[in-house]
Amino acid sequence: MKKQLLALLISLGITGWASAPRAQMQFAVTGGLNYSYFNKVPPVSDAFSSLGYMIGVRGSLGSNFFVEPAIQFTSFGSTLTTSNDATAHQMRSNYIRVPLEAGVKLFDDFPVNLEARAGIGESFLVGYSDQATGKGQPFTRSDINAMRTTAIIGGGVRVLFLKLDVEYEWGLTDFFKNKGGTDFRAFYIILGGNF
Repeated sequence: MKKQLLALLISLGITGWASAPRAQMQFAVTGGLNYSYFNKVPPVSDAFSSLGYMIGVRGSLGSNFFVEPAIQFTSFGSTLTTSNDATAHQMRSNYIRVPLEAGVKLFDDFPVNLEARAGIGESFLVGYSDQATGKGQPFTRSDINAMRTTAIIGGGVRVLFLKLDVEYEWGLTDFFKNKGGTDFRAFYIILGGNF
């Protein structure tokens, strides 16, 4: 399924790039907030998330149809309580996130624009901490998958050179290596300035 999503994204990007009569290349510095959560995490009695953040750069190639690669530093916060030993795990995981999205703008060369995007992303674990409270041992970096593949949908509004985006991603790779069913999802609010 990962290969099919990637092939679809690449074909959409090539089609959009080839059909854009005045292809434009733009770059943006981006920053924003994220809220992540676990959809399924057995055996856990409670799971909730705190706000995280991201900062990065993004490119955009195309006009009405476009391709957007990006590279971002992303930090997620989560607290899990394991049911077998009643231990609260206050976790912070940091990633280099590399999303690749294709999208469409509603208008061409208009100072206010709306857009929709879809794509796939790969995240590489660069830091992890767990402040465990209770009888159990903290999770370590070796318990976490070093790479996560995600599917992404999003949209945004552009006003002159500023752009406000919302994105939703769901994990195609489990967060934990040996827990099974650890479906990790995240919602992003991203502000960027194109140049």
